[in-house]
Amino acid sequence: MVGEYAGQISELINALIREQDSLHNALYHERGSVKGWNRQDVLGWVGKGKWFVVAVVGGKLAGIATLQEEDNVVRLNNFYVTKGYRGHGLGREMIACMHKLVTDSTYGGIVLNVYPNNEGAMRLYKLLGFEPVRVTMRKAM
Repeated sequence: MVGEYAGQISELINALIREQDSLHNALYHERGSVKGWNRQDVLGWVGKGKWFVVAVVGGKLAGIATLQEEDNVVRLNNFYVTKGYRGHGLGREMIACMHKLVTDSTYGGIVLNVYPNNEGAMRLYKLLGFEPVRVTMRKAM
């Protein structure tokens, strides 16, 4: 299935990168430099300990998540729902799918990072039982 949607997956990941770059710039007042993904990057991602969770609505990709095994947990590296599908429960359904994947395995949980100014994502994660476990601090020079 990933091969069939590889082009759309790379487009969504690149949209996520642009949105995260915007959040980063607003938070730290600096420009980031992040390489975008292409079809080959998508096909190369899938392997032992690495997964995609995708949401397809009407034959179009509406959401994407990249997951990676890390120690005894699964790290949610990227999570993106297209703007037209936000606020309709799709993100919640995708996280439920991830939760089932982790619950049906030997992993101890799901971990993720989120920008503090990404208020919609923070609300969703807290609503679904995620709790802050550490704070990263930074001083600009």
